[in-house]
Amino acid sequence: MAHNLGTHFGCMEPRNVCWAHGVNSSEALDVALADKSCHMIEADLMIRGASTRSSKAAARWKAAGSSTGALTARDVIMCHPPAVDSDLTFDQFFKRVFLAVKAGRRVGLKLDFKDADAVLPCVRLLRDSNVGIHDASYVGAHASTRTMPLWLNADVIRGPGGRPPIPGEQFVARCLEHCPSATLSLGWTTSGTPRLGYSRRMVDEMRALTANVRAHVTFAPSAAHLFASAEGPRASMIAMLVEDAVNDRGTPPAAAEAAVKGPGVRRPPAEDAVDADADLAPATPSLSPSKPAPGGEQADIFSVLSAAISSPAKATAPSATAPRTITVWGPATPRVRRWFLNALPANKTYVDVKPTNVIESAVIGAHVAMRPLYARMFR
Repeated sequence: MAHNLGTHFGCMEPRNVCWAHGVNSSEALDVALADKSCHMIEADLMIRGASTRSSKAAARWKAAGSSTGALTARDVIMCHPPAVDSDLTFDQFFKRVFLAVKAGRRVGLKLDFKDADAVLPCVRLLRDSNVGIHDASYVGAHASTRTMPLWLNADVIRGPGGRPPIPGEQFVARCLEHCPSATLSLGWTTSGTPRLGYSRRMVDEMRALTANVRAHVTFAPSAAHLFASAEGPRASMIAMLVEDAVNDRGTPPAAAEAAVKGPGVRRPPAEDAVDADADLAPATPSLSPSKPAPGGEQADIFSVLSAAISSPAKATAPSATAPRTITVWGPATPRVRRWFLNALPANKTYVDVKPTNVIESAVIGAHVAMRPLYARMFR
């Protein structure tokens, strides 16, 4: 099973986990590793020259018949668009973090893939280094590195105003094949559009993608977009949490659906490997049968969460299966922050937000003013 980061780092609740953002340079990595209050290092990955396909790495990519098998972790750089270069390759980045953890630094990785071609060479290096294979209960040799928390993130569904996403089924399959104990962090593409909010279609596409995934999935919506969503899509997204908030307590799917509908109490390659073991092959990911989508998607979200989390229903199935959490990210005004801290369950919510600038505050403020009308018109 993947890590509960709140428990792993001793910070009580997931929302108290501290993140280092955009660690995409050698200097930024030095700072993050030296900061003992930092629990998770977040960094962005893409193929060097991916925007033009003019680099030597891209030439090998083309020579291989458009196969990422020609690429290695040395061809992946730590970089966030629109930047196109970095002084740090993934091979260098990972080895430095790996050695720091081996020396006693307690930290995890969140790898945000901006380029689909970067996924395979990176997860191969992780697998060959025995990271993302063993679950959190592993206590054998090299436990500190083999149980390092690992999140693999990509925007796999087209979101509001967003660019084309990374192919979701391919991303999930590659991650689970090579790193079966990693947490999959799956989000929606966005842009600077002034229109905020997720639609029901966007939520339904994510539900369909993850329905059969027997692994920890954390859904990664923008805090501002989630806040601005109409009540129907917003409740539908939170219902994806409810499905597992109930089921990981052992309640049958039918009871999960009833919990959503029912009333509740309203409440606020191997040569790159660092530590390869030939006898340790990655486990084959297991898939669970599809669960029926819960009904009543326009139910009051506080009732939904209260009914699911406090349900006393007797367990009739094994517990701790396929946990689902949510990670809110991006710019958030105080109003937005107060909303999600009250609306989302503390034991299921990771908080990775930042303060807003003037323009972001103005756009979010306009949606705050229009939200009562918007929520009724665009359910």
